[in-house]
Amino acid sequence: MILIIHHWDADGICSASLMLSYFERMGYRDVEVTNTTPEIGKFSLDDRVYDLSRDSKRIVVLDLNMVDEVEKLLSEVKKPLTFIDHHIQRRLDLETEVKVEHINPFLDGEDAISTTFVVSNHYGVWSYLTAIGAVGDIGKRAFNNRIVRELLERVGIDYDTALRLVELIDSNYIVMDRIGVENAVKMLVQEDIRDLLENKHWNDNLEKIRGEVLEATSNLREIQNGFAIVEFESSMNIISKVARMVIWDMGYERVVAVNRGFEEDQIYIRAIKNDLTPLCDMLREAYNAGGKSEVVGVLTPKSKTDEVRDMVVKWLKK
Repeated sequence: MILIIHHWDADGICSASLMLSYFERMGYRDVEVTNTTPEIGKFSLDDRVYDLSRDSKRIVVLDLNMVDEVEKLLSEVKKPLTFIDHHIQRRLDLETEVKVEHINPFLDGEDAISTTFVVSNHYGVWSYLTAIGAVGDIGKRAFNNRIVRELLERVGIDYDTALRLVELIDSNYIVMDRIGVENAVKMLVQEDIRDLLENKHWNDNLEKIRGEVLEATSNLREIQNGFAIVEFESSMNIISKVARMVIWDMGYERVVAVNRGFEEDQIYIRAIKNDLTPLCDMLREAYNAGGKSEVVGVLTPKSKTDEVRDMVVKWLKK
């Protein structure tokens, strides 16, 4: 069995679909390929992921900025592993007798707009899903990329349709449906675009999410011109959705979003003009944090949330 472990958002799901297509193209039809995602909202690998890993002969990790967790997994299961990502991260540091690949342009001083682009470029599997993953990660700015535009034009997908498809794919993780996230990988490979857009379950998810996001953004507080903070309590994983709405739809340049609705609080920072890399590195020293130049996510104990929020606001004000 080949196991694909992927992030729960559109980029991670589309990346897994591209890998599945690659294995089929290379003649792996008689080899079982299974995919799973970590527990949604947690930057760790749980028992379910470990159990599947032990039963596999090869592991592919996609779009998961969890270097420490991948090293722990490798040290225990000792299976050939390929780790593909585009986030800011250190190189895997592990001596092992099995083959390990770490594919990330950042490690060579380059960048990529999404993990789908890294997968497509490395394995030569280009499709509209490459573009959808990029739109999922950086939104409207993805349309500035010529390859994104060409891939979408080939299948007749316009700007609005691409954004809607991302919303539908993401709806699974936002409502905390782990099985829905995993099922979406094969659906993207097997179903045509019209069926995906009309999927009733995904559309029902969107209706629930819209109401929750609107309620959350009603709590927006402007810190200074172009800088806002949003604090709310939700059992849905809407924090990145809220932050993107503040930036993409409401016109702010920086936002700090705080969701106090889980066992650990979520803080999510998104900025257009600030390079958040130093902030990400600083937060990672003490907390479970990850991100890239324009976005950082961190989980905090409830007793530390206000302290971390205030520190982040002060850093962004500089």
